[in-house]
Amino acid sequence: MTDCPVCMSDQIERVLKWDEYSILRCCSCHLLFSDPIPSLDKLNAYYQGFMFRKPNDRIIQRLTGKKTDELKRLFDLGSEGFRGGTKTFLDFGGGTGVAYHAAVGLGLDAYYYDLDEDSIEFVSNKFGLKEEKLLRNPAVSGMTFDYIFSDNVIEHTPDPLGFVRQLYAMLNDGGVLVLKTPHACNAEVWFNPVLLVKEYISKALKYNAFSVVARSCVRGFWHCDPPRHLYSFSAGSLRQMAVKLGVLKGACEITYYPAPMFSNTITEHLFLSCNRPQGTKGILLRILASPMVLVEVVLQSGARVLESCGLISPGGIIVRLTKNDAVRSNV
Repeated sequence: MTDCPVCMSDQIERVLKWDEYSILRCCSCHLLFSDPIPSLDKLNAYYQGFMFRKPNDRIIQRLTGKKTDELKRLFDLGSEGFRGGTKTFLDFGGGTGVAYHAAVGLGLDAYYYDLDEDSIEFVSNKFGLKEEKLLRNPAVSGMTFDYIFSDNVIEHTPDPLGFVRQLYAMLNDGGVLVLKTPHACNAEVWFNPVLLVKEYISKALKYNAFSVVARSCVRGFWHCDPPRHLYSFSAGSLRQMAVKLGVLKGACEITYYPAPMFSNTITEHLFLSCNRPQGTKGILLRILASPMVLVEVVLQSGARVLESCGLISPGGIIVRLTKNDAVRSNV
């Protein structure tokens, strides 16, 4: 059995089988990871257009406002932002480009990178992304940035330690790297029965005995579902990555965030989605699903209350790395 790809511990346990892969857990840093890791060619083919959802104008406006507030908070930009493009920003794995668009609105000299050609085309058409602001190969671009933002990308990368090392090396002195990713084994999933059953339990039962799935559910195995998500990170595994990079404790901050309200729920699908069923069929579905919607409202509201009290763990985790003099010379 392979060693942990983050902390290099050989204390590894097999959680369950997932199609042609095994999901393993590091007993030291609590990282969940796939074995084997799919090839780069397979991953590139898998992701072309797979994760891209084209938002409409109303959703773009709402998401841009939220992302603007989030970038101000995560990068300590203050209330005014920047004018004149004096600070550089990279949206790495930017998808629909909302973070790139928000950064431009804040006056940052913003750049964009994504593997998916559909996403690149959308951002170019919708937000006026120019070729000179599009990074085709960040590793050889030679560019450095004051701020780098990577939202739910690291869990898809074959080599997460190398991924963070590359982004960290692209920071200017005093620069900040923010990574967002699903939180391994979080308790928030229990308050979304549709997600729990549809995306995890039902799929796990295809390849494992009921007793194995039940035991894995008790301990939590969320968000590692190869070839989509190759890893699921805990706070311990992210701190270990920072240590491997030579980042001192004071320059690494770990925080948490909840999953979007009603994300991956019947309520979202039937009432909130821009692609919700229309016509007579849609009306009937909404009537029939009303009892379940009430249950979801109670569960989602209860999860928020419990999270605010610190009684359950949220669905997302954030690591913020600052590159400054408090960094060891071996980075």
